[in-house]
Amino acid sequence: MAICISTRRAKSYIFLIFGIGISIPSISLAVDCYDEITSTVTLTEHLNCELSEDEPVALTIIGPGGSLSMNGFELNCTYNPADQDEWAGVRMEGTSGSIHGGSINSCPDGIHAVGSGSHSIFDMEITDFEDDGVLAESDFNNIYENLIIGQGLAIIGDGVDANGDYTNIVHNTIEGAGDEGVEIDGEYVNVSYNHISGSGQDGVEVDGDYASIIGNTLTNNGSDGIELEEQFALVTQNHVSDNVDDGIEFLGGSGNYVIQNTVTNNGAGSLDPAGIVVSRVDSINNFIIGNFAFDNFGDDLRDDFDPDCTGSNVWQGNFFGKASPTCLK
Repeated sequence: MAICISTRRAKSYIFLIFGIGISIPSISLAVDCYDEITSTVTLTEHLNCELSEDEPVALTIIGPGGSLSMNGFELNCTYNPADQDEWAGVRMEGTSGSIHGGSINSCPDGIHAVGSGSHSIFDMEITDFEDDGVLAESDFNNIYENLIIGQGLAIIGDGVDANGDYTNIVHNTIEGAGDEGVEIDGEYVNVSYNHISGSGQDGVEVDGDYASIIGNTLTNNGSDGIELEEQFALVTQNHVSDNVDDGIEFLGGSGNYVIQNTVTNNGAGSLDPAGIVVSRVDSINNFIIGNFAFDNFGDDLRDDFDPDCTGSNVWQGNFFGKASPTCLK
């Protein structure tokens, strides 16, 4: 195994010749499989790393000093699928680590962000992962401008699994995740201006409070475009279309604002679909305002538990074709 980057201290030698100091520049050593990166490093070649119980991670970036510019190169994993458990192409530890500018292919998790958080993951291509493209378990991580492509129904993982709080997931393209395109388990997670398509289940599943789901395109996902299960989410200016089940579904939770979304042509593969639907009795005190919902299979708007529009959910100023009950507005 190669010597870890953390122990590779490039040397400078100063020679005194006739009283003149001549400095030899620092030597830049290559990144190798299983290295720990604690300084700013640039990849100089493709890496093909075999993962095992002894070496479950191809590269580890340790912040705050650790930063990897992949320089357009690839990290490829091989492993026995029966053995892996939270194995990853890249593991990010400490605080404020960074990775950008290359691709990670065929790893169990593409990137696993732990430690104190505040890591940056950007301008990456993460493909053919078996579990999650990015598993963000720490807080304040920034995941932006990446291309994340899964194996579709061949796997059960998410494009991005945001377990930590205050995660920012912005301007990514997420395609073909086996489960959710984005799964939100932490609080104050921001999912904005992403294109999320072809997921095996929901485009975005909200299982944490205070989420912001803004300006995304969610299309052709295998269940709902957006599924809301918790409290105080803001869902606005999203384009939700051609998803197999509902466009936006309330499955519990309260105090959510679903405002000014475009929800069209959802539900072709469902027995009881709708564009925007309240489908659990404990979905209360939500605000569904100013949405454009047309051409969905079944109803464009539906509340299964408020037959006379006197319940706690507020439906107001929506533009739609069909509603159940018909008193929804």
